[in-house]
Amino acid sequence: MNFFSKIIASVLLLGASVASLSAQFDQLRYRAEGGVTASRVSGVGHPSKPFLLGFRLSGQVVLPFRYSNFALQTGLTLTNKGENSNFYVEDTSIGYSGGRFTLSEESSLGFMYLSLPLEVSYRLNINALNKIYLAVGPSFNYALSGAINGLKAPGISKSYDVFGQKLFKRFEVSLGASAMYAYRDFYIKVGAEYGLTTIDDQHRVLILNDRYRVSPFANDRSRHALVYATLGYQF
Repeated sequence: MNFFSKIIASVLLLGASVASLSAQFDQLRYRAEGGVTASRVSGVGHPSKPFLLGFRLSGQVVLPFRYSNFALQTGLTLTNKGENSNFYVEDTSIGYSGGRFTLSEESSLGFMYLSLPLEVSYRLNINALNKIYLAVGPSFNYALSGAINGLKAPGISKSYDVFGQKLFKRFEVSLGASAMYAYRDFYIKVGAEYGLTTIDDQHRVLILNDRYRVSPFANDRSRHALVYATLGYQF
């Protein structure tokens, strides 16, 4: 069997699997939500404030299992992640005896992620109008952008792309859990995520120009941590 035959066979097998599973689900539900995030990154810089504030937008598809309170849910999520952190800018033209390092206070490291969560949820029926949903599962995340902002040194930019020098990996996997209260079709959700994979790409130094750099920048244990609160509507 050649390569293309294997692809066709795989597609047919996947289609048959989806068709057989579809009989196990009730009518699909759809959700749209948005809200705020508070995040940090372990092992990066010198944290100045507890969390970096951002936003979260999400569209979800919910597949309820027939004759059960369980459901599968997935979709796409756009999320800010990062940290408020003080970074030391190093002037390599000055000796270590004095003035080589300048502290950049109020600097931050920020990312924009597009995520695909795959979660299992359980519905608690309070009554016909009020319900609680508990969900847990992994999320597969790809960084669309990442930058360090607020660095202070003569003649350098205030913002630097951290992927241009391959300081971080764009792809990460996280584990999330959430609790949601729904009244009719409106709901409020709170949740948290923690990185299962590290995001540092084994580079410890951010080069600003021939003279300035940020060092040390990160370590091999850098992971995202995130909490969020959203408001949403389900169709």
